[in-house]
Amino acid sequence: MADDYIQQLSETEKVTFVRALIFLIKSDGSFDDRERECIHEIVNIYNIKDKVAAINAPMGEDILLTEIANTINDRHKALLLIRELLTMAHVDEELGDAEVNFIEKVAAKLNIEPEKVLQINELVLERKDWLVKSAVVMESA
Repeated sequence: MADDYIQQLSETEKVTFVRALIFLIKSDGSFDDRERECIHEIVNIYNIKDKVAAINAPMGEDILLTEIANTINDRHKALLLIRELLTMAHVDEELGDAEVNFIEKVAAKLNIEPEKVLQINELVLERKDWLVKSAVVMESA
């Protein structure tokens, strides 16, 4: 994840981003050690270790979607959240139905057009391909 935008987020927005990412990770119904490590890394990247209780508080999808809509009021930040969700969804090479469904619901709550989500998804995939090609060219793969 490109984390340069994180500095622009308030503490509340950071917690909401992380809660959304965790919900997405868990949305496929399985939760393994690799995903647990990924969550730990996300918390470190967002620098909100002191908010672990808030992050881990149980929350249903509808409540989280309402929190997202109430917290993310800036279109640019909303687009960044969609990008981060799509990036996370593509990490395991499988974009599952539950992940797609959740991302579509988040986008709808944030008034992001389906076409825009598709464009962001294209960018995420292109970046992923670029990183793989770059690693090969730079002989770091």
